Amino acid sequence: MSRHPRTIAALALAAAALTTATACSPDAGDIAQRGTAQSENPAAAAVARAVAKAEKLNSFAYTMRGHEPGDQVAETIDTSGSLSVKPATLRIRTKVSAGADTQTMEFRRNSTATFLWGGGKDWLQYKTSMLADEQLRHAALFGYENEIERNPAEETGQLAAATDPTRVAGTETVGGVRTVHYSGTATLDQLRRALLGKPRDAQLRGLRLINRFTVWGARSLRLDLWVDDQDQVRQFRTRADADRPLDMTTVFTRHNQPVPFPAPPAEQVTDLTDLTPGELAKTLKQAQAS
Repeated sequence: MSRHPRTIAALALAAAALTTATACSPDAGDIAQRGTAQSENPAAAAVARAVAKAEKLNSFAYTMRGHEPGDQVAETIDTSGSLSVKPATLRIRTKVSAGADTQTMEFRRNSTATFLWGGGKDWLQYKTSMLADEQLRHAALFGYENEIERNPAEETGQLAAATDPTRVAGTETVGGVRTVHYSGTATLDQLRRALLGKPRDAQLRGLRLINRFTVWGARSLRLDLWVDDQDQVRQFRTRADADRPLDMTTVFTRHNQPVPFPAPPAEQVTDLTDLTPGELAKTLKQAQAS
C-alpha cells in the first residue's frame, strides 16, 4: 500500500494535515451569491444555501467511506472523525485496505498537543505548534501534502460548481433524518474556476484535491448532496469514472455540538514534545524506516 508505507509515517502525515484542514474555510458568501444569481434554478439555489451553511459549521462529526484509486492499487477507506474550529480540536480514526494489506490509525489534536496511534500499544505525542515549521511539516507529511489536506465540509462545495444540479424526485432518509437529494456533474475545469476568489489556503487545498482526480484519470465528477429541511448537509457523495474506482460517501452528524478530546492514557504515550523541530523530523524519519 504505497500511500501508507509505514504505520508511523501514515500517522505523522495525517496529524500534519489536521493543523491546516480547518484553518481557513472557503468564502461561503461567494457560493451563496452564485446560488442567488442562479435563482431561476431552484436546485442550484438550494445547493448554494446548504454549501454555505456547511462551510460555516464550527464543529461536526462525520464518517467517510468508499473506494479511491490510490497510487498503485485501489484502496478501501473507512474513516470516522469529529472536528471543531473553535476551540481547535480534531479526532479521526482511519482504516485503509489495499488487497490483503490493512492499516489502522487514529490521531487526536487540539491547539497544543497532537497524539498519533498506529494499531500497537503506544501513542506518539508532540506539540501541534511544531508543524508550523514548513520543513518539519514536509518531513512529517513524507511528501504526501497533496493527498491529505482535505476538509469534508469544504468538499460539499463541489456540487455548487456544477452547471446542472437537479433535485431527485421524492425524499430520502439519512441517519433517520428526511432529506432532499440533489445531483449534478462538474468537470475538473469547473471545479478549478469555482476556487477563484477564495482564500489562498482553501484554493491550495482545492487544487491539490483536483490534481489527485487528474492523476487518477478523472475528467468530471458525479456529485450528490443530501440536505435536510434546515438547509443542513447530511450526506455527500463523489464518484468518477477512472482506471480504478473512485466512490466516496461522507455522512455528517452532530452539527455544531461540542467535540470531545480525550487524551490517551499517559502510560501509553511516547512524549516527543521536548524535541526541537530538527530532532522531531529525524525521529519521524527513523520511525518510518524502522
